[in-house]
Order: sequence, then C-alpha cells, then structure tokens
Amino acid sequence: MMDRRRFLLTSLAGALAASLAGEAQPGRKIARIGVLGAISADLSPPMLALRVGFRELGYQEGKDIAIEWRWAHGQVDRFPVLATELASLQVDVIVASVNAAVVAARTTSPGTPIVMVYSTDPVGEGFVANLGRPGGNVTGVTIQATGLVSKSLQLLKEALPDVARMAVLRDASDPGRHGERAAIETTARSLRIQLQVIEARAAGDPPSTPERLSGS
Repeated sequence: MMDRRRFLLTSLAGALAASLAGEAQPGRKIARIGVLGAISADLSPPMLALRVGFRELGYQEGKDIAIEWRWAHGQVDRFPVLATELASLQVDVIVASVNAAVVAARTTSPGTPIVMVYSTDPVGEGFVANLGRPGGNVTGVTIQATGLVSKSLQLLKEALPDVARMAVLRDASDPGRHGERAAIETTARSLRIQLQVIEARAAGDPPSTPERLSGS
C-alpha cells in the first residue's frame, strides 16, 4: 500500500508537471515554482517531499526547475504578502498549502496555475467547479475535512457501540471548515451521542468554553 506522504508528493508533483508543461515558455530553460507553506520548512515534511516527487519524475532542481519557498509560520494573515512576493517573481505555478493560501494566490496571481495541498472543501470555497472536472486554473488534492470528520464519528460509534459522549477539538480559524461543525452536530444527533465541541483558536486568543450538545 502506498503511504500517505508518498501519495501526496506523487499527486502534487504530477499535477505540477502537467501545469508546467502547459505553461512552458519558449526560450525559458528553468520553470519557477512558488510554494506558500502554512507553517515552516522543518514542520512541513509533505511540502518538502515535493523535491522527491520531482526527482522521481525526472525534474532536477537548478536545471529544470527552481523552487521559491515562502512560509507563513502559522500566521495566515501573511499569505497575501507572501503571495505578492511570488507574483513579483513571475513564478509559473504556485503550490498553495491551505485554503487561505489558495485565496491569496488566486487574488495576486489570477492567471497562474495553482496546485492545492490541504484544501478542506475546494468546491464549497469556489476554488473548483467539481472534484472530477475542476476547470479554471486550480487543481491538486483535497482532504475533504467536513465529510471525514462525520465519517470518523460514525466509525468510532461502530467500534464502540456503547459510547454515549464524545469530544471534538476543531480549528475554528480555518475558513474552509465553516461547514464542519454543522456536519459534526448533525452526525452526533443521528447517532444519539452527547457531543462536546472545543474550538482551538489563534495564539493569544482566549480558549473557547466547551459547548455540550445533546445527541438526543
């Protein structure tokens, strides 16, 4: 079985290779790839694994491609500035790690191909028309967090049929997860589970008070 990291780097590198082929410019030997990372280089091994994926596809960094790394270090409000830097470098493709990075890339470089990495709901966010035929200039992979969280509750209930109470820790700051909470609550009610929702927030914000939701 292919592990998750290898699947990710292979999928992304393949998507990037297709985008670069479509954007090839006469007389230009090295394609420039911009990367908008959410955290930092040492905490994002799947992002850095892009290098491995390119090598497996026969692309050599410094000969065929040049990668411009930009890291937000956990501060999503930095993405517009970082995306502007990449736009000024006239990169051929932008790899956008999370939803906020995709939004920033689309705003600053509307005509540049964008490859998503961790998009939670690309259709709902308007990044693509649908998963089968994305259309436009955005492609990549998605974790579809809303559906996955609901499915996780269902699997937990199947594994532990006597469980009556569960707690969910979620990131309330990610705009791509707006529909996640409603889906969790609906699933909990259908399974007759008493749910406690704890919302993580940005550094410096006071923690939310856990909210208890009846599953009956």
